[in-house]
Amino acid sequence: GTEPATRGTRENAHLHWELLLQNKNGETYLGQGLPYEELYPLLNKVFFDNLKKSSSLSESLQSITYFDLIYTLIPVGIVFYIFYRWELKYSTIIYAHTRMFFQLIAVGYCLKYIFNSSHPVVIIFILFVMIIIAGCIAPRPLKKKQFFHYWYSIISIFFAGTLTVFIVTQVVIRTTPWYNPHFLIPLGGMIFANCMNSVSLAAERFENEKEQGSSFKNQRNEAFKASLIPITNSLLAVG
Repeated sequence: GTEPATRGTRENAHLHWELLLQNKNGETYLGQGLPYEELYPLLNKVFFDNLKKSSSLSESLQSITYFDLIYTLIPVGIVFYIFYRWELKYSTIIYAHTRMFFQLIAVGYCLKYIFNSSHPVVIIFILFVMIIIAGCIAPRPLKKKQFFHYWYSIISIFFAGTLTVFIVTQVVIRTTPWYNPHFLIPLGGMIFANCMNSVSLAAERFENEKEQGSSFKNQRNEAFKASLIPITNSLLAVG
């Protein structure tokens, strides 16, 4: 921004900033026309005071230690005790909690890279992985699992989940950019998880009704009503 710079030299080069304010009366620079005694407190208020507020907010965030997490195992222990006393099969519970522990550790290391990613292909790939995993978990309650169960489950979660994610992020929230991982990843995870639970309930109820010899229409209707139980309960509890 200096005259010597136009001649390719660095003479008199300096660093400065300008904050331009615009309104219906025109434009002006922050601090324009103010004496030093008024300008200096103004700059401190604009920059340093806000910085201090941001720092105090970060310091107020509660850090959770590994020892603190042990307390969350108390309700888990109660569930294990009930399974043991009632002579239920608790191997699935142990497997689920162990898998959750390692998955959360792995995701924790990946989140920083995912949230800082500026490539939509990476975000879309993560969403597809989430859909496939949810689709493979959903048929778990079935007694007689077949390949097409997993295929139907993935397709169902894909169409229902992606449509909902699109409406929420692109129509309601209108995220910028459209692939913003801070919105797509958490919201996609919650939506796909709800789809997975609905598919699991529907599949289990459909299988039970089929074993009882019900008609296809009754199997379909009962499975559909069962799939809506968690969503309906959530709607009733909102507020």
